[in-house]
Order: sequence, then structure tokens, then C-alpha cells
Amino acid sequence: MTEEMLKSITEAEARASAIKNAAYEKAAALVAEAEKQAARTEQSSAEVCKAYAETQVKNARAEAERRFEISVKTEEKQAREYCAQALENAEDCIGKIVGRIVGGNC
Repeated sequence: MTEEMLKSITEAEARASAIKNAAYEKAAALVAEAEKQAARTEQSSAEVCKAYAETQVKNARAEAERRFEISVKTEEKQAREYCAQALENAEDCIGKIVGRIVGGNC
């Protein structure tokens, strides 16, 4: 009877050891797969972030160019108006000067 109990205990210990080893192997496989998946996720996230950053830079450049064009057109319009006003003022002054010279009022 004692022998049977010892044999039963030894068999139970062997089964427990086998279950424990299988659990360790399964845990190691799960950890390895999780690490692979994490690496894939990290790489995928890096690619997505890179693409997003490139898109944002492209959009920012396009917006900057659009604003620059608007600014140039606005400044050009103001410059033309200023030049037209200056030319008109110059014509008035030239007319007065020529009138004084012709009239003898120098």
C-alpha cells in the first residue's frame, strides 16, 4: 500500500512536472509571438507616423506657398497703386514747374 502511494505520488509529480514544463514552453512561445507582434506593430506605427509627418510637411508647404502668393499679389497691387499716385503727383508738380518756367515765375 505504501508502495502504491509512493508510486501514485511519483506519477503525480511527473505529470505535474510535465504540465509545468508544457506551461513554460507555451508561455515562452506566447512571449516570443507577442514580441514579434510588438515589433511588427512598432514598425507599422513608425511607417504610419512617417507618412503622416510627410503629409503634414507637404500640406504646410502648400499652405505657405498659397499664403505667399496672396501676399505677393496684395503687395504688388499696393505698389502699383502707390506708383500710380506718385506718378499723378509728379505730373501735377511737373505741370506747375513747367508753368512757372513758361510763365517766367522761376
